[in-house]
This record gives sequence, structure tokens and C-alpha cells, in this order.
Amino acid sequence: MREVKEKVLREFGDKGAETLERYFAQIEYTAFWCIRMLRPNEYIEAVIPEGVEDVVIKRNGIHELHQVKTRDEKPGPWPFQDVLTILCQQYHRRKAFFSKCQFHFVSNQIAESKSQKPGSLYRLKYLLDIKHSGETYEIDELEDFAKFEKYLKEEIKKKLSEEYQDEIDDITAIDLIHSTWIETNCSYFYETNNIFELNAALEEYFPGHKSYTVEQLRAIYDRILLLVSKKIIRTRDMGSRYIYLDDILGCRNNIIAIDNHIHEILKKAPGSNVLEKKLLLGGFSFTEVPYFIRQKLLAKRKKREYENLNLVEDLEVFVMALLECQRVWRNKIYREQAIAVCSGPYILSSIKIEFPSIISEYLPKSGINEMICMGLLWEETEACVAWWHDFQDSA
Repeated sequence: MREVKEKVLREFGDKGAETLERYFAQIEYTAFWCIRMLRPNEYIEAVIPEGVEDVVIKRNGIHELHQVKTRDEKPGPWPFQDVLTILCQQYHRRKAFFSKCQFHFVSNQIAESKSQKPGSLYRLKYLLDIKHSGETYEIDELEDFAKFEKYLKEEIKKKLSEEYQDEIDDITAIDLIHSTWIETNCSYFYETNNIFELNAALEEYFPGHKSYTVEQLRAIYDRILLLVSKKIIRTRDMGSRYIYLDDILGCRNNIIAIDNHIHEILKKAPGSNVLEKKLLLGGFSFTEVPYFIRQKLLAKRKKREYENLNLVEDLEVFVMALLECQRVWRNKIYREQAIAVCSGPYILSSIKIEFPSIISEYLPKSGINEMICMGLLWEETEACVAWWHDFQDSA
């Protein structure tokens, strides 16, 4: 996660550390809603990062405008008037959309609960939550909400008129209030569970389908984060910033889910992670694993070079050639030579002979060597693409 975070933040250029942290919090918040697109009952049509508002969610033809504010403890809870000013900015931005809008003020900080006219921000949040949940107001709650409506409609009309030359009537002002969510003390910012959300959403979208490992889920999630950041940085018009379901499903490309029975095999195998388990199943030694991990890290650095040069597709073709070579030799050793015990080292020694010709054909003068080729294979092994033991359990 640390690597992808640094990569995402580099996209934003030379900003202060605090600003970059806030960018990343917003990107993760956006990624959360991208993941929710996988849940059919959410009815989310698209997510738009930095599309007039911090995040816009199009759902059932309605545009939900989310203003995301991270705030440390020093300034204290959100005061009523500060949030009202931000909400009025949101209300004016409704004009960028042709459909009905909803307005969400989202922050990790709490709402101020001190008594003031016509009431505290916390009280307004509480009353709006009751309204949106469809519950019935108690008499005192109904009276308090009527006071808020009377006060807010005049303040909203005044602010929109004076600051934005946006003239609205009482009915429109009341509708804006009713279409507002105040999500202070948002638990999302304290503990991001997007990996868990992604796993649950994929299981819901593909019921009974093959499962992904934790490493694979992290890889998919990293791609979603990069997709969001690139939409913000590299697209200028709002139309190009829309993220659709197919975009999120595309983040699974070349990451192969595995059958549940393979999960059981890996669960029983020795080793602390997928890479170790698969190498040990293939007949490699525990003493070799740290060396292989260092090769994998070496390959990661080379991959970053290619990403920075926008040559990811070239490297992907090269990796596919390595995988095809591994598949061919695995087939020869297990099926033709009938070597079924500790055959991983046999497969690897056969592949290594072909590394120079593969490099020459696909990436000549690239600086890729045998160590990097092996590191790329270990990455694919960890992603449950490359296997080193017999076909009976994994094919």
C-alpha cells in the first residue's frame, strides 16, 4: 500500500505533506464508491472524481455531490456557519447538472454541539438523519426542524444571491435543505476497509465464482486508486472523468481468481504467504525463498521504470511470454517426462535457458536480466498465475 500511495501522490506534483495526505484520503473515499458500483442494489451508474465537486456519484439518475473535508483536532468541531457556507457552495454547483442533485458534507471531524441559533450543527445532522431514514419525528424534533427550515431558507437564499447571483425561491431553498446529508465524524476516515469492501463486492457481483487472494485484492485495489488519480490529473473535462462499472471490472485484468479447492490446498501447505506456499509445493527450499523475494523486489523496481515511461503494455507482453514459457516447460516435465516430485527446480532451470532469447525477442536493450525475469515470475506466482507443482491439484 505504501508504494502505491507514493505513486498516487507523485501524480499531484510538489504539494505540502498535509495537502497530499488530504488528497489521498479523498482518493480512497472515491475508490470506496467505485467499489460500491459492484453491488447491484446500490444502483450506482458512475463515479466522477473532481467533477465540479470532490466526488460526484450518479445513482438512479440523481447526482450526489460529496464535499470531502479532512480536519485535525486543533481547529475543533465543525461550527454551524462554516458548514453552511460550504453547503451553499455545493447548492450553487447543482447548476452544472441537468438532473436532481443531493448534497453530502463529509468529514472525519465531529459536528459542534454547542447551542446557537437556530440550533447546533449536531442537532441539524441528527434531524436530517431521521428524515432520510424515513422515521417519524417526535413533537420536539418536528418543532426544531421547522425552526431550522425557517432560518436556513432565508440564509441560503441570501448567500446564493449575494455570492453567486443565484436567485431561488422558498420552495427551492427548502428542497435543498431536504436534499442535504451531514456526515461528520465519518468512521471511514478512521479505518479504511476498502480491501474488505472489494472482496465482499466481488463475491456479490460474481456469486459462486472463484475467489481472490488477499494479495490479488490488494493489486486490484491499487489499480482502482491509480485509475482515480489519473482521472483527476490527466483529464480536463468532466465528461472524461466518469468512472463506470466496466472500468472497475477492468482493474481485474490479468489477475486470475482461484478455485475454492485451491484455497484449501494453499491453506494446508507450509509457508506464511501464497508465494512461499506455492514455491514449497513445487519443491523449492525454505532457504531459497528469501533470495526469490529479493528478485521479486528487483523486478518491482524495473516495473516502476516502465510505468513511468508509459511502457506498461510492452512489459505485459514480455511477462506473458515468460508465463507461456513456464507453462510449456511445466507441461513437458510433468506430462512428458513424468517427473512429479519436487519438479519446480527442474522447470525453473529449463526456463532460465530460454530467458536470453525471450529478452532478445520482446525487450532487447532493456536492461532486463535473468534476475529480473525470475522476479517477474515470482510476482505472477504470488498472484496465483504461475504454478510449480503437478497439474492434479491446480489445473
